[in-house]
Amino acid sequence: MINTILAKERASTPINTPTHSEKRVVYYDIPIRPRVPLHVGQEVEVMTLKSCQSLFPEDEGHHAPPRYTAHSAGIVGTVIAMAAIDEANTEIVVRNESPWSEVTHAYLAIQHVQDVTVYLSLWQRLLRATILRPIARIREVPLEADAVVYESKNRITRRSEDHPARIEQRSMYVEPTHGPVKQLGRRGGRRTVDRAGRAGSGEDSE
Repeated sequence: MINTILAKERASTPINTPTHSEKRVVYYDIPIRPRVPLHVGQEVEVMTLKSCQSLFPEDEGHHAPPRYTAHSAGIVGTVIAMAAIDEANTEIVVRNESPWSEVTHAYLAIQHVQDVTVYLSLWQRLLRATILRPIARIREVPLEADAVVYESKNRITRRSEDHPARIEQRSMYVEPTHGPVKQLGRRGGRRTVDRAGRAGSGEDSE
């Protein structure tokens, strides 16, 4: 089963090889807890979060949860490595297996919470705590427990076969699968779900 990762893009860099000048790697932060703790060998799909806070003017002036729309990043592949960024955060590396995508790898940072956000075996935990000994925290990758994610009709692109610079577009239905489902209503044509829940029928799932 593919584990969906909801993440915010932080940076993108070309890989600068003569034969693949268009290829690049992308860096993300993960603010929302994955449905299944991340680990090496896991199959994942990355979806990019884009803030839509401006669509809710009624939230201004008081505390409101972060609001995002989720869009396919065109990254579906396997977690091939995990490494400690610092004592509080871990970075996972995903090898992208989508043949039409210009992204070769994704590097995703997430707050390290054993058995919640990431899974390390006992031996890996001992190695991290003793020999590797991560450096002190260098930056924050906070988890947003109250975030609201809205589904969208997403359009993905792939390189056309008859012209390398031409981009084809087609519709793709986005269906995050992270939590209990709740139909919250419609805003600007988008159906809403609670924290990265999958498309619902208006009732809570069990």
